[in-house]
Amino acid sequence: MAESTIKRMEMVEGSPSSSGANLEKVQKALEDCGLQFLEKGASAFGPGVASAADKE
Repeated sequence: MAESTIKRMEMVEGSPSSSGANLEKVQKALEDCGLQFLEKGASAFGPGVASAADKE
């Protein structure tokens, strides 16, 4: 994926508008580094990623 694609994704507040394939590549790269993407209400086993907007 092009560096310009990553930069464009980083500039957006919230979820970036990009192709599903590019979003999956970013998610896989982060998961390969040990991050976990959690569904709402899920618990992590170690480091995780959660939206602050989900706080109640």
